[in-house]
Amino acid sequence: MRILCDVNRAECLRYGMDAPSSVVAVEIDPKLLTHEQRNFIVGNLYEYLRFPKNQEFRICPPTYAGLIASVNYGLQREQERGIRRIRGGGINLEPGRIETLAEIRHQVIRAAIAEDDKAQKGQNLIFPLPPGPINAEL
Repeated sequence: MRILCDVNRAECLRYGMDAPSSVVAVEIDPKLLTHEQRNFIVGNLYEYLRFPKNQEFRICPPTYAGLIASVNYGLQREQERGIRRIRGGGINLEPGRIETLAEIRHQVIRAAIAEDDKAQKGQNLIFPLPPGPINAEL
């Protein structure tokens, strides 16, 4: 999957990194990301597949490693903000209906992905013949 990422060119300059453009396309494999990293990226997309919505998380260097560094930084910032809100009494920690529905949705999606992976592995092992007589002119 390809995601367009905004580049922090000033930060790249500070670190001596070449950043010829303010936007770079980064190829990612969602299976290699943690659940938290995927959620953070999705939560910070705009214009469908452009990252980040919050300019604080623009990437540096303009590579896959820069994207991961930005995502990990963003996760750490969210965790710090969450701890502050919990200490301030701003969050109700009791699970409610929305969290239950979200967990059910998560389980259904995980099951569908596992089933898709299993079917895909099975297709790699079996080579079905096309229906009808085999044409030697192919």
